Amino acid sequence: LPHIGRIDVVNFPGADFVGTGWFVDTDIVVTNRHVASLIARWDGRRFGFTRGVGGLNVTAAFCNAHEFDDLDPDATRTFAVLEVLYIEPDSKPNDIAFLRVKRKTDGGVLGFIPVAAADAPVETPVCVVGYPARASKRLIPDQELMKDLYRDRFDVKRAAPGFTSGMKGGSTTHDCTTLGGNSGSVVLDLKSGAAVGLHFAGLYQEDNFAVPASVLSDYIKRRRWNLPVVIETGATAQRL
Repeated sequence: LPHIGRIDVVNFPGADFVGTGWFVDTDIVVTNRHVASLIARWDGRRFGFTRGVGGLNVTAAFCNAHEFDDLDPDATRTFAVLEVLYIEPDSKPNDIAFLRVKRKTDGGVLGFIPVAAADAPVETPVCVVGYPARASKRLIPDQELMKDLYRDRFDVKRAAPGFTSGMKGGSTTHDCTTLGGNSGSVVLDLKSGAAVGLHFAGLYQEDNFAVPASVLSDYIKRRRWNLPVVIETGATAQRL
């Protein structure tokens, strides 16, 4: 649980956080493309933080607190986002991004969540851990059910159990209960403790979707965030 946190924001209009993330290396956090795109854009040289309220730059931090009945998080549980390292291009199928945060470990314990090398079989018991946020009636028609399931308490760290249900369109699917703030949540194999997916979307009473373990494992093994960024311009693409 300490390796999973909220991506808190300052100067961002109308929100205190934009999604969930989790450590895949000592100072590297993985989240969704659509989450990272809210706080950073390519400026020709790097992914720079966007401007927010009053024209001030948005700042972000990875915080592993915000648990049920938690006290205000202290500095030991909050890690400043130093830079957005990589955001997958929109033309690619994987809703994935990597952030670098200000964090060091003593090396005494594993400081991140290991990712399974292979995709999870159907009916694997899993658990999605993240920060579900209250959803509108347009997205969740049965508001009373949502309030009942979450006891009308949102934006805090929760674990939702379920099972994988296969693959669809290149994504791992699962039936864990999720809401919008779960974007970027880890999908954990309950037996091994390894990550088998990066949750990115859900369809009400239909299915949930995650970037599969095989893709995550490949990106992390190649340290995709250190490779040249692909910049798309119309029908062409180039590496910078």
